[in-house]
Amino acid sequence: LMDELGVPLTALSQLGGHARKRTHRVPPRTDGAPVPVGFTIMQHAKAAASAFENIEIKTRCSMTKLLQETTFEGRTEVVGLEYKDESTGETHELRADAVVLTTGGFGYDHLEGSLMQKYRPDLVGVPTTNGAFANGDGIKFGAEIGATLVDMDKVQLHPTAFIDPKDPGNHTKYLGPEALRGSGGILLDQQGRRFSNELDLRSVVSKRILENCEPYKMPDGTEYRPWAWCLLNEEAQEK
Repeated sequence: LMDELGVPLTALSQLGGHARKRTHRVPPRTDGAPVPVGFTIMQHAKAAASAFENIEIKTRCSMTKLLQETTFEGRTEVVGLEYKDESTGETHELRADAVVLTTGGFGYDHLEGSLMQKYRPDLVGVPTTNGAFANGDGIKFGAEIGATLVDMDKVQLHPTAFIDPKDPGNHTKYLGPEALRGSGGILLDQQGRRFSNELDLRSVVSKRILENCEPYKMPDGTEYRPWAWCLLNEEAQEK
């Protein structure tokens, strides 16, 4: 990413599960404002792909199915895909020698019959930092034609996300990035007690919150999931 795409990942951070600084991030702007590393990588990757004359990037398009054909030898092969152009409503076929599905996960979808319900029913109803787009459509398209699925239970529960006091029950939460804890932020329970090594594995920190913190009190008096305070001093805030 640094050498070939020119992504300025020159800032090093120590995050969860690390014994040393090993996470490369984009340095903050001159005014101290943080730079989103994922968006920066995407912008550089898009620019690199756009530089090739024979690569066409289609946006506002949704795949509707994978196309298959049977060869003379009797094998069924994927030969492309069908997609809908959301700007026109028209459906098109795109033929290709190879199709690679890179559609992301399914952390948002907790509906009846969802992949989350099938592979991680213990996390159904748990808030997510994924957007509505992370519903596993690409995985489902592959499974429908017999693709082998692996590690489907490997859904990570991130320890920290921000609760909006105006909408605490919202299924989607804004990610409280691990950099908060990596910069020196500490987690406290409702009595102001520190209960975990904030740079332990995410699974461990998540478990500690569930074990040591009180449920969030909803406006209607009902109880939500356990929550914790994340406290940063001035030095941590500047990082």
